[in-house]
Amino acid sequence: MKTRRLSLALAALVLAAPALAEPEALTSAENRGPDLPPLGRSLLDFVLAEQVDGRWQIVVPYPFEALTDRIAARLGPGFREPIKRVLHPIGRSLHRHEAEPEFFRYPRAVGAVDTEPAPASHESGLMMKDRLYLGYQPRTNSVEAISYNEAAGRFEYQVISDYREGGAPTVGYVDRGLCLACHHNHALIYADRPWAESNTNIKVAALLRSKAERFYGIDATVPFDIPESFDEATDRANWLGAYQAVWQQACEASGDAAAAVVCRRDGLVAALRYRLTGGYQLGETGDGARSRFAAAVMAGWQARFPDGLAIAGAGLADYDPFAEAGYGSGRMDGEEGLAELASLVTPALLLFDDIYEPLYERAPVAVWSVAKPFAGMPAVEPHWLSKTIAGLGDFLALADIQRLDARLREGARPAREATTACEVRAESDGSEFGFTCAPFGDGGLVLRGRLRSNGSGSVARLRSDSAAPGGLVVEDGSLRRDGEDWQASFALRDSVTSLGARSAAGDAWLSVSLIWSADGEGTATVVLADDFAALTAAVSALAERTLAGESDALGNAPFRRVAVLQPLFADLGIDVATWCCLGASHLPPARLYFE
Repeated sequence: MKTRRLSLALAALVLAAPALAEPEALTSAENRGPDLPPLGRSLLDFVLAEQVDGRWQIVVPYPFEALTDRIAARLGPGFREPIKRVLHPIGRSLHRHEAEPEFFRYPRAVGAVDTEPAPASHESGLMMKDRLYLGYQPRTNSVEAISYNEAAGRFEYQVISDYREGGAPTVGYVDRGLCLACHHNHALIYADRPWAESNTNIKVAALLRSKAERFYGIDATVPFDIPESFDEATDRANWLGAYQAVWQQACEASGDAAAAVVCRRDGLVAALRYRLTGGYQLGETGDGARSRFAAAVMAGWQARFPDGLAIAGAGLADYDPFAEAGYGSGRMDGEEGLAELASLVTPALLLFDDIYEPLYERAPVAVWSVAKPFAGMPAVEPHWLSKTIAGLGDFLALADIQRLDARLREGARPAREATTACEVRAESDGSEFGFTCAPFGDGGLVLRGRLRSNGSGSVARLRSDSAAPGGLVVEDGSLRRDGEDWQASFALRDSVTSLGARSAAGDAWLSVSLIWSADGEGTATVVLADDFAALTAAVSALAERTLAGESDALGNAPFRRVAVLQPLFADLGIDVATWCCLGASHLPPARLYFE
């Protein structure tokens, strides 16, 4: 009887408890924004802008491969496949019925830029990576485009109309509500792996090849890594709005303009350190920037989003058109096999189950929240805070970071040394040495790598004050024998980013000296420069100018690459004369697209 009364009491408590509040949605139909850009312009407009007879115009190349060539050219020379292009004869776009019944003669093509701009003398280049996407259906004489607007901190939706031989292509902004009916994240959407509706599917590719070997400059069959790169680009693009919410809304939530600027100042310092250290340093390093940023963001997030922020996803359930229709015998060889496969292609393939239909509601990919402190315990930092610091850093191009790295190192002077014990193992022929330099004390360093007699080599692992970058190569190396002892000196550079090695605090590693005896016992000494302090000072000066009303770089506005870098580069003496893409006064007026 007691158990029954207890159960009834617990049930009553549950029924009386207030319902858990729903998290706020980062993107929704209600916050769609205006169809025309409220500020700035789309990246596509900047890419297509040309001076004709002294006036700026939007000039659209035809055919589609000429358009993608234009985009690739704006990235700079030397790139292989900077735009990932995939064919979707049976797709889920609004143009899904346009090629009916010749789906495989007129497949829809999609393209995504996943490459950063090449370094160009005195030019910033266009940051198009994860920020420009195209969808082409020749039967509609149009190209759909989604590209980022840096000034407004959002993606814009546009259509290139009259896109045909002999046409007069024009670019117009479209009804956002029509696009956001499927693009719930206000960004890009794409199918999850294995992308069976694309031309990586061997059956889709076989039917395409029966019509042509290439379409619009795209092979009828593409390797698996092409749609994979496309998918990864859309996934990265999906988080840009969340990072902007942290930068703009969480920092601003206190209502104190000065505190908001300090919050963004510290976030920028942490993001720049992350990029300059090769993308490995996300923790606190002793100067307090990251800790202050974390505290401000957590407090602001609890105030602004007390029930959390729900983030819509970029992924759609993968759809295999032939799995829905039945595979038949599965033959793809010869006329009979192709005919059987083609017989499975009917308009019924475009009648999707709810799980595949992008118009229908999808669960959020994440809810970002901050746990309330419990019983006097300190607040627990959310997992997404480090992700945000990295994301803010990735608003900047690698070329930007390379310029910063080179400038900070110019004239850098040795400031301190760090030394640790090492063990060195010689190969049998004495032409190569493997070394392991173990950490010592608090915040020690680890070096593990190989050094060759010609002075070349690599370091697979490096740690100083908690950073752990890898993939470093030896440069400017020398190796010599002094009696029974060996001496080596070298510098280290990241093999992927070409950035020089840095400590966790962001300071440059100027050189490494390695000395060891015949028994393999030795020491390594790293010489460091305090050059990161110059960048911290420049960021602080930018914060002061923002507070004085002389700049809006760290004010209540989206994170904008140009707004942040232009004054920093000027203070540091980095010469970049041409910046893109923030100011748009030279462009012709934006226009709406009408059917």
